[in-house]
Amino acid sequence: GKIVHGSEMGLMLCTENPCIGASPDGLVRFNYDLYLIEIKCPYKWRKKSLHDACKEKESCCFLDDNNEIQLKKNHRYFTQIQGQMGVCKMQKCDFVLYTVVDFVIITVQFDSVFWESLLQKLSEFYVSEIVPKICS
Repeated sequence: GKIVHGSEMGLMLCTENPCIGASPDGLVRFNYDLYLIEIKCPYKWRKKSLHDACKEKESCCFLDDNNEIQLKKNHRYFTQIQGQMGVCKMQKCDFVLYTVVDFVIITVQFDSVFWESLLQKLSEFYVSEIVPKICS
């Protein structure tokens, strides 16, 4: 049979820029596969089905051509997950989205181009906004 082990994670620091960190909800070991897990229960849609929530403009997800729920790449959850994978040097994350009605697990693959762009933006923000406040 398949064996799944989960463990909590604390704050992980980025090796490229230790001023950047992430705290994923957990680390999963499934047989020989190791990946992150991020869990969300959007309060606004807590009593709706996820398919109905996907129809809302501001939802984090959409229904693809196969009527399957997918995470929007322009949503902050996608950015959060990519940042977590970049910091933790992981290639995938299971994004668990749930309401009281149902749940879905969306596997998000690491996007190195997205991460490099995000790392650059975060580093620039740190230098332009945080460092001056620390030094003043």
